[in-house]
Amino acid sequence: MATFKVRLEGALDWDVIEQPERSGWVGICDSLAITVEGRTWQEFTEAANEAVLYTVRTHLIEGTLGDFVRQHGWIASALPPADMDPEEVELDVPFDLRRGGASGREANPH
Repeated sequence: MATFKVRLEGALDWDVIEQPERSGWVGICDSLAITVEGRTWQEFTEAANEAVLYTVRTHLIEGTLGDFVRQHGWIASALPPADMDPEEVELDVPFDLRRGGASGREANPH
């Protein structure tokens, strides 16, 4: 099976805080209107990555990926042909994590 790789470049930031009373981490990605939780930092970063990829893949399946990318002011390395099976598309969507809100940045978890 041939794979078509799509890398998206653009502002995709998460504000992340540790919530000891809830025993874990909570992150908000305003640009995608996503909130994710995880008991550990690793669990949180994996959940954030899955949420972003799910959102982007949904637009790919619905045929709205190009519009979605443009609406967010992002750049796609390439967009797959409309008739391509979405399972043959590999998505790479880097993002930044800011622990404690606007303080320090973490690298993309994938």
